[in-house]
Amino acid sequence: MGGGVNGGQVISNWKGLKSEVLEGPGDLPVTTNYRNVLVPILKRHRATDLSAIFPKFELSPLVDL
Repeated sequence: MGGGVNGGQVISNWKGLKSEVLEGPGDLPVTTNYRNVLVPILKRHRATDLSAIFPKFELSPLVDL
């Protein structure tokens, strides 16, 4: 994927596959806000007005991405 990618790891809030933690009929719950992944990428590619892209969003950085 390139030298800027710290790969080989999964970052998640894993709660397991028991029926009481699944969403609906067997779906895994969303535990990562996609904007926390995209904002650092957009910053690296010089997107300057991130508030126009994601209004009212406050970044919660992910560890080691």
